[in-house]
Amino acid sequence: MGHYESFILDFSHPANAKALDEQMREQRQAYREEEMRRNPSKAVTNNLRQIASAADQYFLEEGKTEVRIGDLIGPNKYIRSLKPILGESYEGMIIKVGEPIRVTLQNGEVVELDL
Repeated sequence: MGHYESFILDFSHPANAKALDEQMREQRQAYREEEMRRNPSKAVTNNLRQIASAADQYFLEEGKTEVRIGDLIGPNKYIRSLKPILGESYEGMIIKVGEPIRVTLQNGEVVELDL
């Protein structure tokens, strides 16, 4: 029988945890970039999902039925930042309970998500 050595990587050690966090962050970023490359309108739909989720939370907390996008996005708000994918603009958007969320891409295509 051969001699085997084994080791256990301690993920609670700060250096190992930091390396693991960095690797996972890089993998998530690579996945997002690949997804955007393969299906950019899906990435826009994901932005709309974030907006819908934030709006739902706002409606629950504030007891209102509509919200301006500026009340959802920004430091210390429901969404810290939202990057346009295909030249779309979320500026001036008003989200209302029961109405779909729509955004127009730079090429004129409309992406919609039911709220």
